[in-house]
Amino acid sequence: MINNELSLNPDTLLGKMMELVQRRKPANTELRLTIDNFVRSAETCDMSRLTHQSRVSHLCCAIGEKLGLNHDTLRGLSVSASLHDLGLLRVSDAIIGKSSKLTEAEIELIERHPQTGYEYLRHVDFPWPVAEIVLQHHEHFDGSGYPKKLTGEQIRFEARIICLADTVEAITSMRPHRSAATVKEAAKEIVKGRGLFYDPDAVDAFLQLVWGGKLFVKGWDDQG
Repeated sequence: MINNELSLNPDTLLGKMMELVQRRKPANTELRLTIDNFVRSAETCDMSRLTHQSRVSHLCCAIGEKLGLNHDTLRGLSVSASLHDLGLLRVSDAIIGKSSKLTEAEIELIERHPQTGYEYLRHVDFPWPVAEIVLQHHEHFDGSGYPKKLTGEQIRFEARIICLADTVEAITSMRPHRSAATVKEAAKEIVKGRGLFYDPDAVDAFLQLVWGGKLFVKGWDDQG
């Protein structure tokens, strides 16, 4: 159950998370539960955001498993994906759900969210580089992303996976200005960005999941 009072105050959320995470020493299970509880609390009452975070995280893990990432790396990837849009708590729903063209100021505000998320998370002593991954999740393989215009292996591999999964989830979700595409339709779009926007290995793993009928993410695996 989402705590509505807390969800409206990102600073309170961050303080609570830092307090709990820093109190829980090496106990992996306790740390996982703490983070999971924070992720649930951090979501606003907008169920589309809740679904987005969850589906991106699940898809990231599916891609990561296909790539043979070890359990600890997968756990860090899952946590980072669950927190990747934390900075959007600073952007109003009116802007995020706007059906008309965004102004330059609104685009700039949205594009600031990886940096905002990083500022929230950089002081938290995670056992994974969560803050850096969140900061880089909109970087593109060819350097056309933001905020740092990083290229290729300058971008953390987990962030490259989140970038891909984030795009797939967006394409396959209903938006005010368009209907949702199927996963297979999304795959055809993703291929166009292979090696440009998206890491080639991550794309190949995603395509193998799609065309092999092994993409078991709720709401996606039964699409045509």
